[in-house]
Amino acid sequence: MSMIYLLMAACFLLSVFLIGVVAVGMQHKGRDEHPRLALMFRRTARALNGEDDLPRALRLRA
Repeated sequence: MSMIYLLMAACFLLSVFLIGVVAVGMQHKGRDEHPRLALMFRRTARALNGEDDLPRALRLRA
């Protein structure tokens, strides 16, 4: 039963992150209030669209 709650929390956090990427990274909302977060989300959104390389934090180390 606790595994269900853990998976549900992980899905919720993933959906919040993706909504943040769309709202801040693609539509530039909140850019003035949180410039560093907006830059990170914008780079991540570009990488997920295939327009740019992955940010350093998301690269897999070999």
